Amino acid sequence: MPSTNPHGTAQRLSQGSIAALQPHVRDYFVRDTEVRGLQVKVTPAGKKSFIVRYRNSEGKERKHKLSDVDRMNLSTARRMAQELLSRAVLGDDPTAERTARRKQVTLKDYGERFLTEHVEVHLAPSSQAEYRRILERYVFPALGAERITSIARDEIEALKRSMAHTPKQANRMLAITRKMYNHAIQNNHASVAVNPVQFVKGFKEEPRERFLTKSEQERVIEAISELRETNPENTSSYDAIVFLFLTGRRRSEVLQLKWSDVDFERGVIFYRKTKTDPQKSLMSADMRTFLLDIRETASSEYVFPGRVKDKPLTDPKRSWKAIQKLAGLEGVRLHDIRHTIVSEVTANSSLQNAALVAGHKSLQSTMRYVHGISAEATKALEEAGQKRSGMLARKRKEQG
Repeated sequence: MPSTNPHGTAQRLSQGSIAALQPHVRDYFVRDTEVRGLQVKVTPAGKKSFIVRYRNSEGKERKHKLSDVDRMNLSTARRMAQELLSRAVLGDDPTAERTARRKQVTLKDYGERFLTEHVEVHLAPSSQAEYRRILERYVFPALGAERITSIARDEIEALKRSMAHTPKQANRMLAITRKMYNHAIQNNHASVAVNPVQFVKGFKEEPRERFLTKSEQERVIEAISELRETNPENTSSYDAIVFLFLTGRRRSEVLQLKWSDVDFERGVIFYRKTKTDPQKSLMSADMRTFLLDIRETASSEYVFPGRVKDKPLTDPKRSWKAIQKLAGLEGVRLHDIRHTIVSEVTANSSLQNAALVAGHKSLQSTMRYVHGISAEATKALEEAGQKRSGMLARKRKEQG
């Protein structure tokens, strides 16, 4: 290493003179006499880089690295230095702007924050899993590395088009990403001011709703009755499916029910784990009879126990497939029971009562009249399925 420190020397830089610069025991800078402010920094390890020195509008000196010398030629460095110095004269501060950009969070960074601070706090476990699945499978791989504030609408449109073969998933992706951006804007997070998903239209979906006719429901009743005899080990699954017919509730809410949630004295069922807030509903007469019948032989804290001790039934899908096959209803989903019950309540009563039966939050303003409407909703539910629910309860009683 040279014994004298060449720091502060100036020369008209050239590719050859830069190559000839030798390392010293300390960092040093060589100024270019052609473009004032452009310098070459040389470290003790021999690493060289182009640096621009300037003062910002407040008079503070900045050192802005353009690039390592081996990645940029001198003519490009001079051109970029002149552009940067011109911006500084106009009042810009390129170094501060770059530092701010580096501090900006990526979409993936904020997505994880959204999942932790909002989704895991306010949504049911099934919804939490769905949000994480959509973000991790589709959004993070495509856009996760970009700054959340730099993503434009056309990038969201491109991601949507790439999912055209799964339109339902694409629409779910749009809905979840839109909510994530709205959450950032509403809470002043990550300097997000614009939602790039706001005006992106989803794909048109073919409606999947399927409503069971009266004759189809009767076939389900007969199939359950027959399967109780031939496959008694699946009694808990059959009971859960019957309960879906009696209430129109979500499957996830029903399977988590404990006997401590059932108040026979007041005739109320409490649903603790819903998609929104804990809810309650009044028991119809048929429901009360049905639940009392189950409790006579209950040995678990769960109303619909699984095969693992002290665990709830995880999913009655296998039993539902057996019912489908026996009743000749291939393609009918368990969720279609809910569609059927809610539509029957709407037809027999009102949309508000149907919302209460289904546990929807979208008509939450009606809850201020909860006591009066709950009684009406229970009556509407009972009237809509009186014949069906009576047969279900009676069929089980006969088999007991």
